[in-house]
Amino acid sequence: MSARFIKGQKVVVRTIEKHNSLSTREYSLEKYDGKIGTVDNYYYITMGSGNIVYLYIVRIERDGKTIVVYEDEIQEYKVQSLKYH
Repeated sequence: MSARFIKGQKVVVRTIEKHNSLSTREYSLEKYDGKIGTVDNYYYITMGSGNIVYLYIVRIERDGKTIVVYEDEIQEYKVQSLKYH
């Protein structure tokens, strides 16, 4: 299984479902929900079961902060074209 995102690719931090009990990690990522960023780098960890987990270092555009997210916490950024009537 290869990485879903590559260096330099624009991504969006995915909407985090609101639950009554967010973990400390989820709570710290909540403020980046919906923000656009760029993949600076990524790494993978091979688990004991042979599964591979990808971690991405994403630089948020607005404030330049760098966060580390799992693959399922980001999605591809898609530019929406404007339609003029």
